[in-house]
Amino acid sequence: MKGLDVAFVEGAVATYREEKSLKDIRKNSKKIVAIGSCAIDGTPSNLRNFFDEEKLKEIKNILEKFGHRKKILPLKEFVKVDAEVEGCPMDEEAFIKVLNKYLKEFKVV
Repeated sequence: MKGLDVAFVEGAVATYREEKSLKDIRKNSKKIVAIGSCAIDGTPSNLRNFFDEEKLKEIKNILEKFGHRKKILPLKEFVKVDAEVEGCPMDEEAFIKVLNKYLKEFKVV
């Protein structure tokens, strides 16, 4: 995807592949909107960040096999985020507000 006006991105960044994809989206978008709590602050996807050493040792092979980062982080840790739609699930009214804002800004309506 290239030349996007707005990209709506949901979820936290858990893997190196997701980090690369997010950076590609940022490079090809005028605006990025973080959708939902995970994308905004990492929660609840970041539960693994709070595992004790024993639990982390148990899952180490799985994390390595699938290219997981040491910590699960929100989008803003990697790219500039232009707007946020809070909630888990996302707040539909807030989404409509942000959508309408960008539809007007980019002269779609």
